[in-house]
Amino acid sequence: PEILTYKEIITPKWRVMEIPETPLNNGVMKSMRMSIESEDEDISEVAVQARHTRAETRERNRYMRKQRTRRAKIEAENNSHEQEPEPLLNLQPQPQPQPQLEPQPQPMMLPP
Repeated sequence: PEILTYKEIITPKWRVMEIPETPLNNGVMKSMRMSIESEDEDISEVAVQARHTRAETRERNRYMRKQRTRRAKIEAENNSHEQEPEPLLNLQPQPQPQPQLEPQPQPMMLPP
C-alpha cells in the first residue's frame, strides 16, 4: 500500500478581545444624559421633547429628500422630451344638457 503524505489543514486562529462597553444614551444629548449606573430612562418633559424634535426633523428630511429626487426625475424626463408639448386638459366646465321639461298644458280660456 502507498503511504499518503501528511498535509496540514490551515484553520483560522481566534483570540479573545475585550469589547469596550459603549453607554447607550437613547438619543438624549450629552448634557441631559443620565449616569451610566442608572437603568431608568430619562422621561422628563425636556428629554422627551428633545428626542421627539430630533426624530421629527430626521423624518421630515428623509421624506423631503425623496420628494426632491422624484421632482428632479420628473423635470429631467420632461426636459429630455423637448417635443411638442401635450395639450392641456380643458378645465373649463362643459355645459350640461338641460333636462327636457314636458310642456305644461295651458289653461283654456273660454270667451265671455
